[in-house]
Amino acid sequence: MKHYVVEHWSYKSAWLELEETRRQEFIANIGEVTGELSRQGIRTLGFGEVDKGLDQAHKGFDFWSIWEMDTLQARDAFLKAVAESGWYQYFEHANTGGVIDEPAKVLASHIKAKPAEN
Repeated sequence: MKHYVVEHWSYKSAWLELEETRRQEFIANIGEVTGELSRQGIRTLGFGEVDKGLDQAHKGFDFWSIWEMDTLQARDAFLKAVAESGWYQYFEHANTGGVIDEPAKVLASHIKAKPAEN
């Protein structure tokens, strides 16, 4: 069963204040980390800028990426690698994801939804 992670991020002031040479070094390191992840079967399906003109767009982030991995252990390795890279020091970040399921099954779960208990 494949697992997916969608990352959402925007610059923190720490990134904007960082010298360009340090930014280049950091991005080069991210490229190395991404290459190592690829060798572990963790694949990026792509990166993009948020289209803030999209109907109902979440405007809290400027960028997104989608990752695919074959196991829960690979997903956890991915999340650990991101944290260890120093990414969160420079970017406001949120993850969404899980496994892909049949639309009918997911939508059927909405029928049984109950209010959250306090």
